[in-house]
Amino acid sequence: MYTFDSRIRYSETDQDGRLSVPALINYFQDCSTFQSEHLGVGFSHLKKKDRAWFLAFWQIEVKEYPEMLTPVTVGTAPWQFKSFLGMRNFAMFPQGDVSALSAAERMERAYVCANSVWVFMDTASGRPVRPEPEDFLPYGQEEPFPMEYRDRKIRVPAGEQPQPAVRVTPDMIDTNGHVNNGKYIQIAMEQMEPGFRPHRLCAAYQKAARLGDVMVPCIVRENGETFVALRAEDGTPWATVVFG
Repeated sequence: MYTFDSRIRYSETDQDGRLSVPALINYFQDCSTFQSEHLGVGFSHLKKKDRAWFLAFWQIEVKEYPEMLTPVTVGTAPWQFKSFLGMRNFAMFPQGDVSALSAAERMERAYVCANSVWVFMDTASGRPVRPEPEDFLPYGQEEPFPMEYRDRKIRVPAGEQPQPAVRVTPDMIDTNGHVNNGKYIQIAMEQMEPGFRPHRLCAAYQKAARLGDVMVPCIVRENGETFVALRAEDGTPWATVVFG
């Protein structure tokens, strides 16, 4: 497992002084980026070939949101590459060496653990493509976390209630030229009541929004979960987030 150490900064906390959900997403994104750059298969390597890994799905399970100044270790480990897909676990731990721990022991120790599904894309054509061995072999593969893995296709119940539209602004755009995956989750979080912290979060990404596009958050609740479908004005889904 690739790891880096940090501590929770004031700028990363919510109104109660605990790690915010958007900051947690940023920690996990940064961790996978650090690993890719460390292995020489990061942004510059892929850009030369018109290739990129795009996130398709998050499943995040939270036991505890660390408080400000808490020392943490953030880690990630790919556990499968299949066709044009890559599956990757993430976790945030109390700071320390987790290299000798099993997947089950890491889950037991973690504040937060997660699964993610990534799609390898030809950025020129906008279509999925199989990665070459040089694009995924450097990562290796580790034992997956023994968590209950949810289907990456989220079914939204009937009865959605549209909320005020959100227009994509420059601060939402990442190096791929579209809305960063964490921004969709941030917009979905803004539809919840103040102080809300999910114990489980899933996010499925259907279509990449770009500068100037409009998202209409549509909310529906079922069986203790809140679904936030971020839709274009014509109803086409950009992304769907579910909080539990």
